[in-house]
Amino acid sequence: MTTKLMKGLNYLVMFVLLNILWLIGIVIGLFFGGLLPSTYALIAMYRDTELFDGFTSYRQISKRFFVLWWKGFKHFKFSVLLFPVAIFIVYLDILLVQQDQLMKAMFLWPLIALMCYLGLSMVQFAYTETVSGDSIKAKLKAALVAPLLMPLESLLSMLVFGSFFVLCLRFNWLFFVFAAALLFVICKMLQNGYAKKGLVMHD
Repeated sequence: MTTKLMKGLNYLVMFVLLNILWLIGIVIGLFFGGLLPSTYALIAMYRDTELFDGFTSYRQISKRFFVLWWKGFKHFKFSVLLFPVAIFIVYLDILLVQQDQLMKAMFLWPLIALMCYLGLSMVQFAYTETVSGDSIKAKLKAALVAPLLMPLESLLSMLVFGSFFVLCLRFNWLFFVFAAALLFVICKMLQNGYAKKGLVMHD
């Protein structure tokens, strides 16, 4: 019982630390240049099977995160702006339609669905970067059509992502605490989907 409790606490502390690192990475890149590298770094770290074993120091974890952040920033180049700009525009539209009841009734849920699709596509884009040697253009295409290739995993991921986003609209603090845990869950879903389809090679 004590071992399970300690393991659970370690996961909790680790997710909080990773969430802080992810947010710092976003701030360093002024959101538009930091969102994708931060997400890539987080996903790359999740592929480390020893991340949650409790033997790696927080300093080592932080150092590895920023090494991966810089690697992603350099590698993605101008494509680093694609998803953040699109997500920002849709988010502004969501805020706008909430000012009018008719517009809210007509457009709010379609915009939330679009936001979820863009967020999931960005996660898939970052994920494929950690497991595939294809070009950025090929990975971008794969991320955008992934819902067609993995309908079940994509649907479940969008439901999880959408539920979290709706909750964040009501409780803003959730974004600053549980975003890293959300990415962990979605990555596990994507990993299972890609493995079933044989779309990427895992280490």
